[in-house]
Amino acid sequence: MTAADPGLVERFNTRMAVLYEAARQNAAFLAVRNQPTLGPGDGFPLAQTILRNTNTTEAFNELVASGCEALTVEFLVLQHPYSQLFSVRELNVARRRLGQPMEDAETPEAELTARFEERMRGIYDTAKRDLYYDARHFARLIEAHGGVGAARVILDTPELAGGIGELAAAGRADLSVEALVSDGTFASLFTAEEMAVARSRPASL
Repeated sequence: MTAADPGLVERFNTRMAVLYEAARQNAAFLAVRNQPTLGPGDGFPLAQTILRNTNTTEAFNELVASGCEALTVEFLVLQHPYSQLFSVRELNVARRRLGQPMEDAETPEAELTARFEERMRGIYDTAKRDLYYDARHFARLIEAHGGVGAARVILDTPELAGGIGELAAAGRADLSVEALVSDGTFASLFTAEEMAVARSRPASL
């Protein structure tokens, strides 16, 4: 996990406030309705506290029991791009509580590199299947440089930044290389400068 991006923290704080309000409005449970109204800077530190506590909150238990996992803090912190703000340990707490597979905090670089390339190929396949977006140059870059190398070429070449704009126009910016690189799961494979480029491109759309 890299240093917290103040802009992303602010977005997370806003999203937490919306989440709490939605839970209070839609879940008829005592603990949920008694959740506090969050101020502008309350969401991020509260989420960290929740994830560092040994026990789950009563509100979490009520929401999960009623099938409303999407209204929990644990669900929110696992969503991109907010997962970038939390450590692997904190994210694994959320995954464990929601019954999801946990990530290895010490994943070997070779394994992480292979997983990244698999995700890169998945981006190409999904965009081609769902959007009829056949980015052949992208596929050739992967073949020539591997997944991580291809991502670096794209991040280092401003002329290749158009892909995220096309995907965003189709409502699928999540299929961009920039979104994948920004995922905290693969942060160790890239420099701080490369991560900054990846994060700045979506923000400039």
